[in-house]
Amino acid sequence: MRRIADGQIRMEGKIDQILGDQREHRETIADHEQRIRGLEVRVWMAVGAAVVLGTGGGALAQMLAR
Repeated sequence: MRRIADGQIRMEGKIDQILGDQREHRETIADHEQRIRGLEVRVWMAVGAAVVLGTGGGALAQMLAR
């Protein structure tokens, strides 16, 4: 009986470790998701700015060429 109890205690410890690791992974994934979303916003803002500046620059160049 003692060996079974000791085995169960070791198994509970390993399960607790696995659950702790899962929590850490979820937190890391959530952090990465937040960072990726922030980068995506910046990329789309840069794309929009490039369109506006490109269009404005083209219009200005056309006006100066006349």
